[in-house]
Amino acid sequence: MGPRVKTVYYDDELGDEFSGVTRPDYRVPRDFDWSEGNYFRRAAAFIVYRLVMTPFAFFYMKLKFGMRIVRSCRIPKGGCFLYANHTMLAGDAFTPSLVCFPKKVSVIVGPANVALKSTREFVLLCGALPLPDGIGGLRRFSEEVACRASRGGCVTVYPEAHIWPYCRFIRPFADTSFAYPVSLKLPVFCTTATYSRRRFSKTPRLTVYLDGPFYPGAGDPRGARKELRDAVYGTMCRRARESTWSPVDYVKREKND
Repeated sequence: MGPRVKTVYYDDELGDEFSGVTRPDYRVPRDFDWSEGNYFRRAAAFIVYRLVMTPFAFFYMKLKFGMRIVRSCRIPKGGCFLYANHTMLAGDAFTPSLVCFPKKVSVIVGPANVALKSTREFVLLCGALPLPDGIGGLRRFSEEVACRASRGGCVTVYPEAHIWPYCRFIRPFADTSFAYPVSLKLPVFCTTATYSRRRFSKTPRLTVYLDGPFYPGAGDPRGARKELRDAVYGTMCRRARESTWSPVDYVKREKND
């Protein structure tokens, strides 16, 4: 008999949260400093990102998931955006840096990721870009996203927003976040985490597919945004079919009229 599969019922593909983690109620203030700071802070970020986080991420993902990366393309030297499905806790923080190595990666995260003062600086040095609360800090946040991408970095977005551990399908997501690559005229890539059975383990084997590049069209920005979203979503759905097993089965709850 194989490992037990847990059935989880959901109502809203983009609103429900199943990470099991209690999220602190924290709002990023409008005067929050998203910049990478002065020389000394950038040096500290290099040490944390290159010498601490990246090696730890590699061994963690190999030992826990037997991670394998399948690349149909290569991440360019210049700036770009990466979109991914949101199916792991720590794994989703680590995967982009391994897929894009040696490129520096920044990840757009929810405010709860920087809620604790004791870990906030470390998370920021690892490349986190916490979303602002409301429109107060949105302009400065967007400027920092554009700055990091324009300097040759990779900005990662999880458009599904909420973590559904080991989910085998791609949840429909909006095209809002694709406004960044459209306005900056930068290429887009996507990764899809897929899962399969491992012998003698309750944790599935992880295979991550990298696809792209997808380029924004030259026409209407809104239309180009939708075109990019559809290309990424379609590719991720196709790759998600490579998932053959998961310890969690997500079933949509039937609505009673």
